[in-house]
Amino acid sequence: MEKDNCLASLRDITYGLFPFRQRSLPALRFSWLNTTQESAVNHVLAAQDIAIVHGPPGTGKTTTLVEAIYETLRRESQVMVCAQSNMAVDSKRMPLIPNYGAYVDAYGRSKQP
Repeated sequence: MEKDNCLASLRDITYGLFPFRQRSLPALRFSWLNTTQESAVNHVLAAQDIAIVHGPPGTGKTTTLVEAIYETLRRESQVMVCAQSNMAVDSKRMPLIPNYGAYVDAYGRSKQP
């Protein structure tokens, strides 16, 4: 793993060239999430470098990721969220503003009318 190149390090972890690193944390309980969603949030919180949450439509990924982002921001100063479209990222960041009071910025191209 390249010591001073974060992007290259994340690429290497994602490609399986280096192991996924996790912290040992006690599992948190979220009464408003189902067990799979709760497990995914705990997976994100334990990740040292990168966490990927994926699944078929309608399984609660947006709810899960909003909670994971909020919990991460309670512990870290920043979090990066990536998705296949700006609308997908917006669906994660918009609930954070009124519900959690988080400052959220987005980068990327938006479609012009």
